[in-house]
Amino acid sequence: MQQQSLQQFDQSIQSADRDKHRKKSGNFVGPTTRSLSAPKAESMLDQLQASKIAEEYLAKLDKYKLLIDGNTKAETEKLVSTNLLIELRNMLTWSKKSKRTEDVKMVQLKACQVLESLVVDNRSCVTIVIESGIIDEVLSIINIILLSQVQLVHLSPLHEFLEVCTSYQKLLFIEKGIIPTMRRLLDSPDELCVRMAVGMIERVLHASWMQAGELEETEVRKIIEKDGTLDKLVDVLENEEYQDQEINEKVALAIGQAFKATAIPIGYRSEVIQLIKRITNHEDQYMSSVAIRVLAGLAENK
Repeated sequence: MQQQSLQQFDQSIQSADRDKHRKKSGNFVGPTTRSLSAPKAESMLDQLQASKIAEEYLAKLDKYKLLIDGNTKAETEKLVSTNLLIELRNMLTWSKKSKRTEDVKMVQLKACQVLESLVVDNRSCVTIVIESGIIDEVLSIINIILLSQVQLVHLSPLHEFLEVCTSYQKLLFIEKGIIPTMRRLLDSPDELCVRMAVGMIERVLHASWMQAGELEETEVRKIIEKDGTLDKLVDVLENEEYQDQEINEKVALAIGQAFKATAIPIGYRSEVIQLIKRITNHEDQYMSSVAIRVLAGLAENK
């Protein structure tokens, strides 16, 4: 009887040793291993759920785009509502929290496309777009994705929206962080993105220039001097490798407007003035008219 008990004890020890060995070798499948594998199962479930949500969002966005494309301008303007804008904003918010799969990227792109279609040439929507917070989300998306992955589609709704804003409304974008966002894009490998970023910086500077008195220094200039944006603009100004020369021209306009009541630093003054003189004959009426006014202001500050 005692011998049998000893044998049972030895067997239990050997069994425990085998289990211990299997644990060390990674072959043991017990409660510990199962608990470690649980997050993987949960992760797969999350991915499936995210994929399903993305599919639903993409279907909705396709529906909205089809509807807008078939609408007249007046019908599209009526389509813009707080609920629709918040729905688009929520899609973008969700996409930021999700793993950046191809479906998630597509949700971001299509949401931006729909937003652009809603705001283009639509001055009546400005107030509710600002209040909806969707512009903040678009800026946030642009900030968190890789610079090489930022596309024109991401920027277009911002650009088109700025076009329909008043000078005062454009200046609201400063608090939303548009300047540092656009400064980052000045390093984009895509010239079209650089051009659009420069254009938006110029629009904000123009708004500040218009709001300031004749002899007042623009508030935006203080900001761009302090945060390094002015230095980046000068780098772009002096970059002769751009195929699109309008990039350099818009930068010259931006810098010229920044120095409304102060002489432009001598290091790049002549280059800025030379480009602005050339822009006075530009075929784009906005650029030529601004260039003429900026040039007149610069002459007073010599």
